[in-house]
Amino acid sequence: MTKKLPEEIYQNEELQLTAVHLDASNNRMKEMPKELSNMKHLESINLKNNKFEKLPEGVKSLLDLKFLDVSDNNLRTLPTNIYKLKHLSELKVSNNALKSVSIKSDATKKLKSVDFSHNKIKKLKMSIYKIPQCINLSHNNLEELPAVNLKTTSVKILNMSHNRLQSLPMGIENLQRLTTLNISDNRVTKIPDELGKLKHLRILDLSKNSLTFLPESFCDISSSLYEICLDRNNIISLPNNINKFSNLKSFRASCNKIIKLPDTFSALPSLEYVDLSVNELVDIEPLMNLKSCKFINISENSVKQLSENLYNLSSLCYFNASCNKLTHLPDAICFLINLKYLNVSKNVIKMMPAEFGLRQLLEYLNASNNLLADVPDSIKLMASLKHFDISDNMIERIPDSIIRCKKLKYLNISDNKLANYPDIFHTIRQKVEIVYGLQSTEKVKMFKTH
Repeated sequence: MTKKLPEEIYQNEELQLTAVHLDASNNRMKEMPKELSNMKHLESINLKNNKFEKLPEGVKSLLDLKFLDVSDNNLRTLPTNIYKLKHLSELKVSNNALKSVSIKSDATKKLKSVDFSHNKIKKLKMSIYKIPQCINLSHNNLEELPAVNLKTTSVKILNMSHNRLQSLPMGIENLQRLTTLNISDNRVTKIPDELGKLKHLRILDLSKNSLTFLPESFCDISSSLYEICLDRNNIISLPNNINKFSNLKSFRASCNKIIKLPDTFSALPSLEYVDLSVNELVDIEPLMNLKSCKFINISENSVKQLSENLYNLSSLCYFNASCNKLTHLPDAICFLINLKYLNVSKNVIKMMPAEFGLRQLLEYLNASNNLLADVPDSIKLMASLKHFDISDNMIERIPDSIIRCKKLKYLNISDNKLANYPDIFHTIRQKVEIVYGLQSTEKVKMFKTH
């Protein structure tokens, strides 16, 4: 670490003529020498993680500069002449103490990407929308955004997360080239109909807001949309025309108050990832036709049964149905040949299907906190099983066939009704961590030895 730039760098005539990159990051510098302006061919400057309180004077004279990083300093203002650098295309000023940003509308011809995240910015000017690629203003103190009155804008990525916004900007439909919009962790209560006019949007994050419903116009957003995040709102229902998202791959709406899924949810042919955990769902039948889906999380709902249509989820790899009200698992679950992770803990399941494990490649199985009386002998067929938790059930015996689970690394059978320590455990404990307890107050770990 150093407090000043070594003289041999900026007074070296050869470097003045040839240097194109300067990295002085992670030091304790408070200022730069004026001679920095002599290094006229610099294209990239990294001053990240220093102690600058103002931008070094010499920077504004570096007409070839394309990249400037002054993140993690103590800057309170940014001189407007920085935007007059004709070739500057990327500017990073995150983690400073800026309270405002003033970009002149005629000074952003080359600037493509700006990062003003983690500052104290309260207000913006409309000219911010002239940045053509990426605008990051997350983690600031913004309470409103300027109206988008520009007829032509080129903004593709807009990140306004972690602010105090109560609404989306007026004229948002004018951001016609927008592909990614992140308004997460704000105070937005309503989605404007105009959002549905963004025909190139691919990623939309509205998580951690105060939304209670989604208008039908929400589903007018471009069919190219492939990721939606609505986690941690107060949404009660989803729009009936949600099937318009024909290319949607990821849908996240955990920690809401959704009671019922529209039937049209089943008509999302490209959907691969669904997280509806921590809602108030009773029935998930619309999920049973998602043939491309690989990940489903419906934990912490009120689902009472899974239908035999579960068979249709032929691509499913991860299924979490913990903390529901399931009384049994359908035989169809035995035909999910790609399933590797299954969590059905904290339900009221009394019996596992007889052929459970016959066709699966399960690696993780958690059936703890249920009412299981036994472990099916078919457990021996789970050649890929690594983690097996059946604690807090009513199991009286463990089949000796468990020895055939050659890849098993963890076995939890605590808080069951085992009368004695199973003899078979003396054999497998050489390679398996076993957690067992003969009484509810006694839990013992036996670790594998090497």
